[in-house]
Amino acid sequence: MNVEGDWWRHIIDEFIAHMEETYGACLDSRRFEFDLGRGEYVKYWGEFWLDVDKCCDAVEALREIRSLIASAAMIDPQAAEEIEGLAVESMTLHCSGYPGRIEISWSLYEDGVTDPFDVLADILQDERCTSLPDKLQAELEWLIGDEFQALLRRLKSEVTALTSDEWVVETLDANGFLFTEDGDPAF
Repeated sequence: MNVEGDWWRHIIDEFIAHMEETYGACLDSRRFEFDLGRGEYVKYWGEFWLDVDKCCDAVEALREIRSLIASAAMIDPQAAEEIEGLAVESMTLHCSGYPGRIEISWSLYEDGVTDPFDVLADILQDERCTSLPDKLQAELEWLIGDEFQALLRRLKSEVTALTSDEWVVETLDANGFLFTEDGDPAF
């Protein structure tokens, strides 16, 4: 009785608000699916984008990219400014059908545009710069995956509470249901 209907709606709504505030993601509550039985999963059937600026606080790879660009600015300010524009400002963080992959795209991958991470590696003479996009993708997948795992834990916790003996008794009592000692309805 306690888990009939949309008992989960407020949890999904709070998750959507959290994701928008924290990462700039706009999610649609109608696109969530979950199973709290043997499968235990939460899925989002759709796409959403993350705000790069909002993600910087939570994603070390983005902070590292900005730090390396600042270091490159001491050597070649003009190139660093171009790298900033191509590597950070034009970045789009796109999530598709989580759990799934996060796609990171830059407008830089058009014909004739040099990869800014290659340029950054040349300026700083550090080949590790070229692996930053992969590091960023892995970190974002972990971060968003962790958020969805927290949602799953919250849903499981709520259903456990709603189906506990205490909640069932409280619901029956609040709705005026009475039973005999044998468990038969008392009219």
